[in-house]
This record gives sequence, C-alpha cells and structure tokens, in this order.
Amino acid sequence: MALLPETREIAKAILEADEPVNLKVAKLNSIWLQNNLASHEKMLPSKMMVHPHNRGGNLMNGHDMLAKGLSMMEQGVRVDLLESSAVCFALSRDLQKRQEQIDANSTLSDQFPGVMPRITGEERFLTVASHSTAFLKAVMQGLHAGSTDATKTVGHPVHRCCTEGWTWLVLSDLLEEAFPTLPLLYASALNASNTAQVESTEVEILATLSKHMQMGKTVEEAIAATKQGSPSCSDYIDVIAVFAKRFTGGQGMPLAQFLQAFSKVYGKSIMVGSDFMRTVTFTDFKIQGELMPLFRIACLACQIASPKIVDKIGRLVTKSDVEKLKGKAKLLDAEDVLRTAWSAMQVAGHVAEGQKRTAFGRCCLRVVLHMTQKEKQGRENKEWPSLQAIGAAFAEDMLGMAASSLSTTTQQASFDNLLDTTKTGVLLMQNPHLQVGSNYTNSEHGSKLFTLVSVADEMAKFEHKPYFGDVAVLDVAMDGPLQCWKKSKRDVPAGLSEAEARAVSVSNSSFVKASITLAEAQVKLYNAFVSDHDDVWSKIQVFAPPAVVVASVSIPARQLILTAYGQLVPVKENAPKGKGSYYVDQYLLQAPKAVADFDKIDGKTALVPFWYVRCTNEFSEVNMQLVHQVLDGMSVPSFRSMKDLSPGDTLCYASENLVLKQAQASSAPSLRPAKRIKAKGAAS
Repeated sequence: MALLPETREIAKAILEADEPVNLKVAKLNSIWLQNNLASHEKMLPSKMMVHPHNRGGNLMNGHDMLAKGLSMMEQGVRVDLLESSAVCFALSRDLQKRQEQIDANSTLSDQFPGVMPRITGEERFLTVASHSTAFLKAVMQGLHAGSTDATKTVGHPVHRCCTEGWTWLVLSDLLEEAFPTLPLLYASALNASNTAQVESTEVEILATLSKHMQMGKTVEEAIAATKQGSPSCSDYIDVIAVFAKRFTGGQGMPLAQFLQAFSKVYGKSIMVGSDFMRTVTFTDFKIQGELMPLFRIACLACQIASPKIVDKIGRLVTKSDVEKLKGKAKLLDAEDVLRTAWSAMQVAGHVAEGQKRTAFGRCCLRVVLHMTQKEKQGRENKEWPSLQAIGAAFAEDMLGMAASSLSTTTQQASFDNLLDTTKTGVLLMQNPHLQVGSNYTNSEHGSKLFTLVSVADEMAKFEHKPYFGDVAVLDVAMDGPLQCWKKSKRDVPAGLSEAEARAVSVSNSSFVKASITLAEAQVKLYNAFVSDHDDVWSKIQVFAPPAVVVASVSIPARQLILTAYGQLVPVKENAPKGKGSYYVDQYLLQAPKAVADFDKIDGKTALVPFWYVRCTNEFSEVNMQLVHQVLDGMSVPSFRSMKDLSPGDTLCYASENLVLKQAQASSAPSLRPAKRIKAKGAAS
C-alpha cells in the first residue's frame, strides 16, 4: 500500500476544487478504495479513540457525548445510522506522533472521569464525529449503568454493537501524512450530515480556524475550509475569524486553546450567539492605546460557562453589559489582573495544564462578573470586594494546585520506585525545592548566591563563585535543615573579559556610532536649511486659522522652493516607508510643533513653511510640486512652484488621489514628485 504520485495529484485537485464538501468526500473515498488506501472493516467501539483534530482539536466535550448517547438510547440505536458516519484513520506509524495521539485521548479521558471511556491499549483507530462511538465504548467499560443492561440482551442493537461492532471506512495513516487537513475535512462533512448532530460552537469554530491557519492556510482559506461543515454560526464565521486573528495571542493562538479546554469544564457545549460574538469582537472600549484582548477572552469564557442558557445560547452576560463598560478606567485594572494571571500560568511548570486553565478560567469569570455587577448570578454566587482580591484569589488557587501537584508527584514517584529508591532519592522527594542547577540563598551566609551543583551519597554540594578568588564549596547533609536554603531567581554574576568589554565599549558601539551619525546629519540639515531658506519670508506669508502659506509677491514659475526641516528619526533597515511620510536619506523627518493659532506661538515654535503647503484634490489649485534638493550631500524633500504665482495665491500640492487621476490624463502637466535637483532651485 503506497500513495503514488499520480494518486496524490488527483486527490489534491479534488481537495482544491470549489465543490460541496460531501461531494469531495465521496470522490476521495472512491480514489482511496481504488488504490488500496482505504477499506471497509467491521470493528468494535473498543478499537476506537477520537482523532486529535476533531472539532478543531477540542476532540469532544464529555457532557455532550453523554447527552447524545442517552438520547440515542432513548430513541433506539440504529446500526445503519452509525455506519453512515463511520469513518476512521489508522493510528500513525510514526511512534512519536502515535504517542501524541494516545496522550491526547488520555488527557480527554482524565478531564471527564467516569464519563469518557478509558484508554485500554487495544485501540488502533481514530474516529471523527464520534460521540456515539465514545458512548458505546464507555458502556462496554461498565460506565453509565442505566445503559449497560442493553449490552447483555442478545439481539438488542446495543448488544450487537458491543459484541460484533459495525462496518467502518478505515483510511490509511499515509493519507493524513500527505494531506494534514484531511481529518478536518472529514469531520466537517460528518458534522454537516449527522442526524443527531452536536452543533459546533463558536469556540470549536475558533479552534478549527486555528488548526487550518497553523497548517499554513490564509484566513480566507481557513474560513472557506471551516464553512464546508455548514456550522450553525456560518453567517458570522468571518467575525470569529477576526476575533481569532486579533485577540487569541498571535502565533499558535494559545488563548483559543484555553477557551477550547475551558469550554468542557462546566457542562455541555454552549453557544454565545451572533450578537454577543460581534460585541466582544468589535466593541471599542474607548481606552486609549489598549484593545483589551484578555478582557474580551474573559467575556467569552464567562458566556461558555453560563449557568443561564436559553435556546442553547449562554445568557449570563449581555451585549449591553459589555457596552456599558466603554470608557471606564477600571477596565485597565481588569486587563492588568488578567494579564498578570495569564503570565503566571506560563511559568507555572509544576502545575498540570488542565488545572492552570481551570484556575485562569475562574479568574476570567470573576473579573467579568465583578465588572458587570452580576457576581450573584454566577456559578460561585460570591461577590468580590475588588479586582485585586480576585487576582490574589487566583494566586492562592495556583499555590494550592502547586502543592497538590508536588504532593501527587512525590507519592507517585515513591510508589513507582519503592524497591530501588535510595535514601538520597527519598530526601529529594521530601525537599522538592532542591533542584540541581538552581540557585539558592541562605541567611547564615548573608547575600551570597549559591548553586546546587550535585546531590549524591546523602550530601548536597553548593558552590559560591566570588568576583575574584577561589570557588567556595559547601557540602550539606541531606538530612539536615534544608528548608533554610531558599530558591533564588538571581543569576550567578558573569564577568566580561577585556576583549568582550572592548567589543561593546563606546568607541566600538554601533549604537553610539549610529547616534553620532544621526546627530551629525541633524546639524548638516540645520545648516543647509538656514543657509538656503531664510530668504523666503520676503516672498511668502503664513495665515491661520486654518494654517496656510500664500505668496506675498509675484514669483515666476520654478523660482520658489520651500525646503523641509524637522527632527530626524532613525528607522529600521528595510522597513516599509509610511504613507504620506517624508524622509531625508535614510531618516524619517518629523515636523516641528504645529501652529494653528498665532496667539499660542511660544519659545518652542519653529515655523517651517514646507509643512503649511496645503494638500488639494482640485487640479486647478495645484501650484507646488514635491521635489528633492541635494543639500550638503543630503536628499531633502521640498516644494517647488510649478507655475507663476501672484500675491495672495495659496500654495497647494496634489493629493495622492489627484496624482493617480492625472496619470491617466496625458494632456495635464505632471504632478508626480520630480527627481532630485541641486540646491538653490536649479532645474532637475
């Protein structure tokens, strides 16, 4: 069995075609079967796990699985309906990827103990759209006692499913290896056609979009691929995509992964609805310089954990609740609490991932309900005195989980290694703060910083490296008072060698040299501007408001040049030039303080006529053209008169739109920027 190049090309063409998803799947199935890349086999639910890409990586919600399974039992199990959506992929032959697939299902089982079936080791396949299969597998394991009686009744459809299985379309793992998005495609097709469908929520769509984008698709391609499953939120999937792009944490979308995991904590999957999704995506909170990404995430988390559900949509927080917060300074405090909590999650490596996400989710609920004054309607039914108290409660949650995790780890390690664990090993388990390679302080040794370099023969070896002199070594008995050794975040000081210091000294610093070059360029620009430009005041005058510059005498064409002056600012190498910006060589030119009211002229005013030439969309008003003068070797932007000027003429240059229109009219004089000219207005 192999995926031949010609077969790959045919399949690729089908996948890229603009056709309905079910038609694509039908064509692909035919190709796979013809080339021995798929087969129909009868298998038991016990052979199945959930594909890690199902529902965008959410696998499934155990509460949804149980609800669907019980509904299926009430209506009566139909094997023909099970077979209509029975598609699975073989476990990967790559050992690392196979283990990742198994680990994902183990984590799912741990999230719903007593609900989701356990991983037994006999699983060989990965299903998509698989709530029914997971439920029947759980029934085979004796879970959900009310349904297990059916497994003992010979002839009952459940007995048949659990003893004989049903027919599956089994796809080779080679197909997923060649086409990584294939499981997402099949999941979309099956979720679109299943009769007892569990609707995809906005969070699951968010996760699916994330999966597609991580596999290299553009936002538009991810939307199109996700829409193939006809999710109930298709009408506003573009809104979800905007949310994904802006507010889920950038590359990897870690906040989407958090929402995906947190959606399973409190019960069945909950929709948030079109209005609320648009609100948390597009509301302008009127906080200058802050888009509140974590508060928006917290609003979604609050809604998907809502105890108040109407028509499958969470109704705890409303659109008006969110909009009432516009402009409130307290929003910044809320964002700070959430940002601090999120940062703490990232460094808490000793706490299980699921526990961290649950703790952060609770923090989200508390913050949003506190801000919307709905704490009494939440699951905790508890009012918090302040946002700071909520932040402190999160820290306590994390500390409690850390202690629990350490305790559990120690007990597990003691049990696993009971026969061959040394006394040193036991002492390390009892002092989990001691880690070789970490740094410590001890009040008996003042401010000295020590590194734990080894633990052996019931002795811990600490080393202190002074600035000069020999390394001090301390051998400490492991059965002594080790709690006095406090873990420190300080690093051991490292000295620079003479060569290293000279390499970054002022005389060799590229940063200093760049600063000097910038200062020299600023002085050159000043001297060139003053010598070339101070005589223009006899020809022009500035008026305000609005601020304009006009000719005060008659001036022949090309005889008036207004040179630019301002602050030079370095920009990154190869950085794109901003629209409407001006540059002097490689430097961005910033205008001096604008003056629109002559009564406010002060000692900080530097009047440069260049910045007061008005932009116009009227061709008849254009009398100035942007040129670049060469002044003392620098290319300096300037405006030069294109036509004769009379006293009272307002000086105007063409807008970009007018330049584009003029480019199509060959009879009109050119409005495009002219080439460089020499100083003193010589023609280019």
